[in-house]
Amino acid sequence: MHPLRRVALRNATRAASTTAAPSPSGTAKPSPPPSSTKGATTQSGKKAKLSPAPVKPSGPKVPEIAKDPFYRRPPLQLDKKEFRERKKRLLLPRRRPQISNFAPKNYSRPIPKGIVPAYDLALQLIAEDSVNIQKEAEDLAKQIINAEQPLREAEKAAESLRKKQDLTAEETSLLASHEKIISETPRANEMRDKLGILQVQAKTNDPETRWKVQNAMVDMSIPVHRYLEEQKWRKNGNLDLLMERVHQMNIVPDVIPVMHPSLDLQVVYRTPAREFLQSLPNSERLPNQQRPTAPPEEDVERDTEADRHWRNKHHGLKRRKVQMQVEPGTYLDSRQTQLAPKLYTRVFHPDTRLYTLVMVDYDVPDPSNQSFTSFLHWLVPNVPLSATKPGYNHRILLPKISHTPYLPPHPQKGTTYHRYATFLLPQAPLNGVAYPPNGRVQDKLYEPGLISGSQPTSKTITLPNQIEREGFDMRAFIKEFELNPALGGGVHMFREVWDEWVSSVIYPKVLKKPEPVFGRPKIVPPHKAIMEELKGTRYFNPNEGEE
Repeated sequence: MHPLRRVALRNATRAASTTAAPSPSGTAKPSPPPSSTKGATTQSGKKAKLSPAPVKPSGPKVPEIAKDPFYRRPPLQLDKKEFRERKKRLLLPRRRPQISNFAPKNYSRPIPKGIVPAYDLALQLIAEDSVNIQKEAEDLAKQIINAEQPLREAEKAAESLRKKQDLTAEETSLLASHEKIISETPRANEMRDKLGILQVQAKTNDPETRWKVQNAMVDMSIPVHRYLEEQKWRKNGNLDLLMERVHQMNIVPDVIPVMHPSLDLQVVYRTPAREFLQSLPNSERLPNQQRPTAPPEEDVERDTEADRHWRNKHHGLKRRKVQMQVEPGTYLDSRQTQLAPKLYTRVFHPDTRLYTLVMVDYDVPDPSNQSFTSFLHWLVPNVPLSATKPGYNHRILLPKISHTPYLPPHPQKGTTYHRYATFLLPQAPLNGVAYPPNGRVQDKLYEPGLISGSQPTSKTITLPNQIEREGFDMRAFIKEFELNPALGGGVHMFREVWDEWVSSVIYPKVLKKPEPVFGRPKIVPPHKAIMEELKGTRYFNPNEGEE
């Protein structure tokens, strides 16, 4: 017998034993009332066996057909909206809630206390080590304060003595003693460097600190958070890919001699939806998507069914701007780069430093010298950046009127790909030697030992009113204005080739000048050149060399 039938028969037998049997006339006999005594006697005087009273089933009445073991419940009658919601709840996995500084979450131990003794002991050792390092940092901070007080007084006294023209012997000896005290400034800087290292070491192994940095709950005013963020960018970020492309494409040393990035620079171009579709390669298009045959200025307003289908299927794009982050070294379409890009950066110094933004093309043909020259596309000096300002990890706020406005890339017809490099070059520090240690100010113009959040620690540069775009010399510009990419900064690059948009839109409407056309020179074989020279003489034989 089938197992399901065996179970069905057993259930049916149990159900029949609990229900009363019907009378022959079709009406059920009334059951006798329950007896209140423990035992009941019949007319003959014998005790009768009492049966338990039947139990009435509770709940809704179950139809007889539902007792069949092969019964299948009919599907629910749902409308489309409720059906989609149920399907979404069943198919889509539950997402982890967003965690950030705007939606913070408290840290909880991954293993409760007392389950793994070795884990508890490790946390105890980390906490004891952190307390010892914090005590050492507090003692060192007191030493720095005691050392800076005479330095500050000596600087003020020496400055007042230098203003005098005729100094007495006593004043000369006093100035020498003040200068001797000032000469101990490097020792105070070393103590500040050590203080910064101790502040990082005190919390770098703390599980809660690492969990917050890993889950985007970063406070860039805390030294250990800045250190862990920088290490995450250098080890797990895009720095390796960036430097690989920069050296493979010979940005270093063709444009600048050396580059050691100290900040993360991201370039984001935005373009209208249709132009974004047209910039896609054929492998990412639908079969019925074709490039327009009409001139671009006449076709840009036309919206085909293929474009609407692609927008609804992939991104739901309407007629709006689309942002696209540029990977270093990739090719871009001239329609994408017609508007100025958005620049996003992550810096790791708490003080405000000034940078110079430069975008240059070093693959412009120079027919007069049979070589290549450069072209300046964008130049913005004195860009303030700081890790502790609200703009951290957001778009760089550039002035509306820049020194040299942005001009879109325009590769010349007949040339190969062009390399477009974008730099954020650090300007010289105020003291002329190096930036303040541990992000702190050590200069007579500022209060020592304080973080400068409003006043920049870099020199402000003043550029001439006009800078020639064609033939821009990057190395001479860096040398003249004391921009040292070996000390830090940011770099990004992409490539671009000529297309019809350059000839039809950028040159006539943006640059407003005729487009140059280049090509390879015609190569004349040597024997044909000799025949041209001998033509018209008695030595000329046009059939020579033919078999």
